[in-house]
Amino acid sequence: MKNKKVEIGDLFLIPFEKKYAVCKVLWVSKKTKNVFSFVVKNGLANTKEEALNIANIKEYLFVKIYSGVINVFYTSIEKLKNGEWEIIGNQKLTEKENHDFQYHNIGGNLYKGDEYIRPLNVEEYKTVPKMGIDGYEAINNFLKTGFVDNISN
Repeated sequence: MKNKKVEIGDLFLIPFEKKYAVCKVLWVSKKTKNVFSFVVKNGLANTKEEALNIANIKEYLFVKIYSGVINVFYTSIEKLKNGEWEIIGNQKLTEKENHDFQYHNIGGNLYKGDEYIRPLNVEEYKTVPKMGIDGYEAINNFLKTGFVDNISN
């Protein structure tokens, strides 16, 4: 399933600790080649059916790191396109996902998706997620940090 088209709202699975992290595509950049953002639901699935249930009922995973808390992740789209991260469905973005998770800091400027809004003020640096494009190993480490209490479940 090479070069699959990735859409906003796609639900996908990241293999993690013999289970699956359930994720949702928020944004696919048209300006920055092969970059997308996503959220992770706060629950691990054993099956695709369980993953769809988690996608519908669970809140978002928040990961505490040295610089604060993150809940929107940015990485390369390649694992989605080549099927290594399997797309299992699509859901329209919720109001929260559209409002709270679409804005990010790119070089000190506020963007909604690819759309430039304005320069950020000092206070916003603490609250607006910085678009840092993480490698797959970093994503795996975020999952380990976020799910540390759930791995044995």
